[in-house]
Amino acid sequence: MKFLLSLIFIAGSVHMFYLVAQVRSHLDEDYGVGLAVGRCLVAKCKVFRGFLATDSPKSGTPVTVKVQEELFGMSHQTAIVSVPYSTEILPKAPSESPGYVWEKVRLSKNAPLTIVLATERVGHVEPGAAVFVTSDERTAEEIRSLTDVAKRLAVSPDSISEVVASLASIINPTLAGYVHMYLVHFETRRNPDRGSALLVELVGSPSIPSGSWESVAVDAQANYYRSSLAGRATVVGRFAEIAQNSDVRAASAALRGLERIANDDQSVRSLLPPAALSGLGDSYRALVTKGSIQRIRTLESEFGIAYRP
Repeated sequence: MKFLLSLIFIAGSVHMFYLVAQVRSHLDEDYGVGLAVGRCLVAKCKVFRGFLATDSPKSGTPVTVKVQEELFGMSHQTAIVSVPYSTEILPKAPSESPGYVWEKVRLSKNAPLTIVLATERVGHVEPGAAVFVTSDERTAEEIRSLTDVAKRLAVSPDSISEVVASLASIINPTLAGYVHMYLVHFETRRNPDRGSALLVELVGSPSIPSGSWESVAVDAQANYYRSSLAGRATVVGRFAEIAQNSDVRAASAALRGLERIANDDQSVRSLLPPAALSGLGDSYRALVTKGSIQRIRTLESEFGIAYRP
């Protein structure tokens, strides 16, 4: 009986590990979709649903797609769109090869497709080429929802604060990826104080894979000197709060953000009140003592954190 219970426990543990791995995988994939599509939406792009009209797609030859529904940035007059197509990927093809966006797409004549097409250069993607293509209906609906948010923000950019706040209670990695790109490529340029503060809010967000929290923190810090003194204080204060998070990964990301700021701003300590400084020091010492993080000398010196092994 004990042996049977042990087998059940092991099987249950393996199943749970598999489910957790699946959740993490979907989180990473969906966040990646949000980043790719979001970068294009913030720039200039067209998004549409349609059907493949080419009988036998050939690598290196554009395919034609019949437009069924215009989702974003279309002229309402386009019936047929030619899209660069390839099957070439690494190691044979460079990073700008169309093969990457078509790699996982199921192709057959009249197959439904959702296509995100650049109308200006987006990273290494030239105008007229696809930034993202999918034949998956779930992903297609997620992209549709992103275009709805993009339209909303175009009319009411101040509503970005509400969108960011929603990510803390409703896990939506695709939306989080889009929001990350919107804040970096639009909001921080339009309003550095709010853009940077909202980026910090994403550090530790359940809608963003934990492995990406530090990159979000880096982006939040990048506009530090474009922010007002009050804006800088908000960013530093929020980082100090997250550094006390029970999740070591979130705390570590926040500490790295503070480290980057402290490397350039020797007056950063003055932006935190005594209670916040004390809490930051206590959390930092506890993490180092447990071996959760390595010592960060810049933090110790610039924030006056005494640490004795």
